[in-house]
Amino acid sequence: MNDLVLGLHAWNECHEQLIYEHQIKQAPARTLSVPYQLPSGYSMLYKHQAETMQAALQGQHIALATPTASGKTLATALVYLETRRIEADATLVCLAPTRALVEQWHQTLVSWNPDIAVEWFTGDTPTSDRAALKKRVQILVTTPDMLHRSVLPYHRGWRRFLQYLRAVIVDESHTYRGVFGSRVALLLRRLQRIAPLYNDRPFPFLLATATIGNAAEHAATLIGQDVTTLTQSGAP
Repeated sequence: MNDLVLGLHAWNECHEQLIYEHQIKQAPARTLSVPYQLPSGYSMLYKHQAETMQAALQGQHIALATPTASGKTLATALVYLETRRIEADATLVCLAPTRALVEQWHQTLVSWNPDIAVEWFTGDTPTSDRAALKKRVQILVTTPDMLHRSVLPYHRGWRRFLQYLRAVIVDESHTYRGVFGSRVALLLRRLQRIAPLYNDRPFPFLLATATIGNAAEHAATLIGQDVTTLTQSGAP
């Protein structure tokens, strides 16, 4: 990187364009050993991942605001994987704002544990497949629109899934702002009203967000509950 900067300074057409230079020091990884069963390839967790698990397993709602590629997917999903190890019927909702992220989540979760019935549920899911999907699904990866249009209005048909709901992941939660954010906030409140019809167990919301300035306030506004905010990444 130093060679690149020196080269730019030496380049006549460029050096006058350079007005500021700042170097971020390398940060070592901060890891913790945990007594949980991790997916293949993992032996320990970054500090923020372990703290997310510990807090969520105690029933706290989490706003995880750490940089891109810091392992937020693993941190939030492990809460459910550990719960399911104890309670085989446990279910999970994973909300993502785009179809591409839905597919990404689906692929990742299946690769970690192919024995879990992970189902993506979007407008492209054939109508003929939906009845069977409701019966077998353990992790439902979907969008807010599908939760609004095809799950909550027909909650009786999702009775078994809602009865064992043990966590809700809200990925890229910083994208839910403005009018769209207001709609999603109301949707998450509907979920919190409907789930107790079948489920007497409180479940945590795990909101994964970019490093925004008001992560705690934003997450609390979305779900209408107090949240534990984790912003210090243990990733290198």
